[in-house]
Amino acid sequence: MRCLAFSVFASAAVVISCQPAPTQLTDAERSSITERIGTLLEAFWTDWRNADYDAGMSHYLDSPETVFTGSGVLIHGYDTLHDAFRPAFAAVSSQQFDLENTDIVVLAHDAVQVSQSGTYSQTDTAGVSGPTRPFSFSTTWVLRDGEWKIIACHQSERTPPPEQ
Repeated sequence: MRCLAFSVFASAAVVISCQPAPTQLTDAERSSITERIGTLLEAFWTDWRNADYDAGMSHYLDSPETVFTGSGVLIHGYDTLHDAFRPAFAAVSSQQFDLENTDIVVLAHDAVQVSQSGTYSQTDTAGVSGPTRPFSFSTTWVLRDGEWKIIACHQSERTPPPEQ
């Protein structure tokens, strides 16, 4: 039994030692990636401000891997996500987003985590604007086929504290 345990341990050590060493990002690489994601975020929010549903969804990875969480819901897959939210935007003519905080964390050459918070409101096709609500939004961007896309997204609204 000791021989088997040693053999398993030795095999695992060989496999681990043969893996390529992770490459560290330079400050210049981090800065470049952060700048690129910042530019994409501007386009992302412009598309959603214009209530351009297809343009907004074009920032998401068209894959079964894509996931959305929020309001107690977990949605798997781009197609499911796309179909779930399209009806909600049929009557939206524009949206207002005022972002107060944005944190961009470069995790790797091909992965970035973005956390944002602010307020938003929507205006419907009849010109009626809804209330302004505080929200938090986080996205994980991955580099796939030369393009940065959102693979995971979470949105939540802050609710006011209960009246005492």
